[in-house]
Amino acid sequence: MGTILGRTSVQIQRQSGAYDAGGIWQPDLPAPFNIRAGVQPLTGLELQRLPTGQRQVARYKVYTNTALQTVELNPGQRPDLLTYKGQTLEVVSVEDWQDHQASTKHYKFLLVLQGADQQ
Repeated sequence: MGTILGRTSVQIQRQSGAYDAGGIWQPDLPAPFNIRAGVQPLTGLELQRLPTGQRQVARYKVYTNTALQTVELNPGQRPDLLTYKGQTLEVVSVEDWQDHQASTKHYKFLLVLQGADQQ
């Protein structure tokens, strides 16, 4: 597992910001940054965890030591965007393995094509 955590360099764009009094998202986009991660396609079982509308679009899993933003972890915040093979993907799910007893502490993120939940 240790070798798959850092084989690929991917770019992350954090979608920080806040909703104004009228409920409109006001972005505050910091500069993108790169992380090292293992990127793999999702398995059939992992696809079943996604909402129906997201199962038909590009999807991957990412193993990394870097904490990424997801709606699961920070309600009201937008998920991080990851650029991989020319596609912009958004983080939709996380498994936190940082408390794992072995030396393979990591996060596992599921990603889908940006805007897939709107299709």
